[in-house]
Amino acid sequence: MLRLKRSLIDAKRGDNDERQTKDEREMINSNIFPISYDSITSLLAISVYDAYIFGQTFDVPSMNLLPMVLDYKWIGKECLGLILRLVGNAQRFAHVDKGLFLLIFLAKHVDITIDVQTLTESQLPGPLVGHQNFDLIQGLQVMSSVAAMCPNADLRYAAYQLISCFINMCANDAQLFVFMELFDSCPLETMRAAAVGLLKNQICEQNLFNSNVIADKLFPRLFKKPNTSTLWDRYGFEMQVLNLYLYLLIRDKPPSRVRKKE
Repeated sequence: MLRLKRSLIDAKRGDNDERQTKDEREMINSNIFPISYDSITSLLAISVYDAYIFGQTFDVPSMNLLPMVLDYKWIGKECLGLILRLVGNAQRFAHVDKGLFLLIFLAKHVDITIDVQTLTESQLPGPLVGHQNFDLIQGLQVMSSVAAMCPNADLRYAAYQLISCFINMCANDAQLFVFMELFDSCPLETMRAAAVGLLKNQICEQNLFNSNVIADKLFPRLFKKPNTSTLWDRYGFEMQVLNLYLYLLIRDKPPSRVRKKE
């Protein structure tokens, strides 16, 4: 269904795929195949739930909605754009929870290490927010929006935890890139405040107290003299920064080179 839907879109955009026969092109039109991308992703979520969770939870046979067990990495590569598209509208709870379920499923089963090149240059098939192809930074922006703006607290928390899992999948240089992206480019103050908490967790879990990277790359982005006219708009972020400073000050013991006193 996914291949057929993408072929439909390509046909409308005028793409001529040599692998696509004349009969296939004649078969692909909205009247014959009206199912949407969101419907395909919802069906995937229901099928994954049936195959991996329903039977184990309730001790009953699976309904075998999927004719085969899809590979986790295939789902991540081919369907990530559709999943992020599903959660992109934070007001549609019924869609957001299905998308977050699939992302949690992938986070548990897909074991990869993401470097900076993969983060910024690798193009994944969409569509996502109007783009036929997208990179992982654009995906991070969608998740940041859900974590900051979804009215449902449980879904916001799930999105926040997924961002944390995504950061853990990144190599050290890619993690630095992600934090710089969140601090420099994210327009959502609540997400920027949450990113400070994520940074604190990474410092603690990876024992980064002896790393100059924190002071050289991230401190200039965090410890700026606040503008009094916008201080209350940034109150949550500034309080998280002060909390991080206090935490590092307490933990800053020789031979730490975090250099907070400077």
